[in-house]
Amino acid sequence: MTVKSAARGRRWPVVWIRHWPLWSLSPLARAYIVATVLAAAAATVVAAWNTTWHLSQVPVYLLLLICAGAMVEATRDVKLARDTLTRDLQEVWYISIALLLPPVYALLAPIPLVAMKQWRVRRNLVHRRVFSIASNGLANGAASWEFHSGLRPLLDGHLSASQHDVGLFAAVLAAAISGWLINHWQIVGAVRLTSPTARVRALILNREAITTDAAVTCLATLVAFALTFTLAALIVALPVVLMQKRFLMHSQLVAEAR
Repeated sequence: MTVKSAARGRRWPVVWIRHWPLWSLSPLARAYIVATVLAAAAATVVAAWNTTWHLSQVPVYLLLLICAGAMVEATRDVKLARDTLTRDLQEVWYISIALLLPPVYALLAPIPLVAMKQWRVRRNLVHRRVFSIASNGLANGAASWEFHSGLRPLLDGHLSASQHDVGLFAAVLAAAISGWLINHWQIVGAVRLTSPTARVRALILNREAITTDAAVTCLATLVAFALTFTLAALIVALPVVLMQKRFLMHSQLVAEAR
């Protein structure tokens, strides 16, 4: 009986892994998701290795995570349709982390926030949550690298105060757009591979979707730009972002009511 119990215990993890919903996907979709997760893990290791760590970065990181977590908690009771593209405005906090801190923080930020959604909002397939962590991390990590390594150094020349501010705003906007584009098309690729019959064009290229994405990107840019001057801007940024999130939910809730 002891030998049989031990053998059964060894087989249990194998049986559990075999029942993952990930294996029900097509080989191409499965490879796409796994490759994205591995790329995010590799990027995190490289970014952590090349980061100059400072203790002063930790409070900023935790403060922004708390703001993002507060938004999740404030709207967790609102039920939205499953299997649709929704905008939760976490991009605002991801971009702020990406611009205020080194890239490794942007790569790590989605982990606690997506885990909080899984725990506090609703259960979702694990591979979808993990892919969301990886895609958000890669997108905002790339935006952070673009800002800190490519755009911000251009502002270190002989510029007047007004020129510097205009250049900083342009750099923040460019990084926000880059992060949105990378994450957006990663998700589109996953949807196309996992649900070939899904009308992706109708979801992302209609007037409402384009308007919403533009509003979210603009809001993320404004909040991140304000936070580059002072973290005190969070006092007014958090209520504004929360109200904007509720406003964006309106059309989805109306559709559900109908």
